[in-house]
Amino acid sequence: MVTITRRQLIDLGFVLAQAEHIFKQPITGRFYYAATKNKAIAQEEHKLTQEAYPESPDIVKYDQRRVAIINEVGETIKDGFSKLPVPERDAIINSSALTPEKRDGLVAKIAELDEEFKDVLEEFRKTDAQRGEFLNETIEVDLKTVKPDDVPEIVEDAAKIMNSDGWKIYASLEPMIKE
Repeated sequence: MVTITRRQLIDLGFVLAQAEHIFKQPITGRFYYAATKNKAIAQEEHKLTQEAYPESPDIVKYDQRRVAIINEVGETIKDGFSKLPVPERDAIINSSALTPEKRDGLVAKIAELDEEFKDVLEEFRKTDAQRGEFLNETIEVDLKTVKPDDVPEIVEDAAKIMNSDGWKIYASLEPMIKE
């Protein structure tokens, strides 16, 4: 049994769900077995957490409208903006390509949206705080463990795939790695 927070377990699951893209191939042996078992455990925890703290349809609508506003402004900066990966879109929106006038317009439109969805956002903040407390609770889980030598090499592009770096990926795996 491993003592871990729910958040750590879910993060582990996200890494293991992308294993075929994160690690050099082939993934075999002990690591494959442990990754497969632990991914299933993490996915079940994630599913239960989502069921316990579901997103309201109104917050989904808010997110869609917010993204549409950002995409509308982004398309004035770069054609095809809305089809770019999120990190690239964020980089463009946060760059000097966004003139002060466009930034002020974007901020004003999002402020209007925030005001329209004020009650929804307040409820979301409360639920999100409760979800955060729940995810930070420590639980005992029967994770399958491996030795450090069993962990495949992390590919260089893993940082792009997970929007993270190799150290964070390895830190997510840490609960399943035992000497």
